Amino acid sequence: MNMYQLHSSLLPIDNKQKAIPNMKNIILTLLMGIVSIITYAQTESTHLKFKGIPIDGPLDEFVSKLESKGFEAGENLLNLDDRAFLYGNFAGHNNCTIIVQRTPSDIVCAVGVIFEPKDSWQLLESSYMNLKLSLLKKYGTPSSCTEEFQTPIQPKNNKEKFSSMMADECTYETHFDAGNGNIVLRLDRFDLGLGAILIMYTDSTNLQIYLKDTESDL
Repeated sequence: MNMYQLHSSLLPIDNKQKAIPNMKNIILTLLMGIVSIITYAQTESTHLKFKGIPIDGPLDEFVSKLESKGFEAGENLLNLDDRAFLYGNFAGHNNCTIIVQRTPSDIVCAVGVIFEPKDSWQLLESSYMNLKLSLLKKYGTPSSCTEEFQTPIQPKNNKEKFSSMMADECTYETHFDAGNGNIVLRLDRFDLGLGAILIMYTDSTNLQIYLKDTESDL
């Protein structure tokens, strides 16, 4: 199974039926995404931005800046102090979950966006392609792109494609090198018979800090 998998159960947290993905898988997704961009890391002094905000600084300050843009901070039900959860609309999509990851020394290094899960391949693929087009316009040609099914017989319709995704036999993933960071767009499966799209933004400069912080623990 690919290490980026988002097969995450959803935990309802309030009467708006917001949900957060299973923490084990989000940790895996964020950290593998961070490690994956080592080959793209640059030495530029500027930071990759998310919603116009540099991916940098203490976690609480970054969360406050996102709140000022209309995102709602959510309760961290699993009591992990190295990330924060927010909820709101992103790139024209409602009910998105935002996960902000910090380094052990409290510097924000990555931001993940999980779009509302769906049970339709047609809707998921359409959203993925539209988001990919928007990222192409902003960041240019992808540094890598894989969109394929790992099945003996290629699926012929949307139902078969959705079933292949739920069986971990599908890879839809595009990487963009922004110079000062990396953006990953991925379509993947969740639990509960749903699929979802993830975009992860990782800052190259603070990636190095993250690696140094974690290496110091070894």
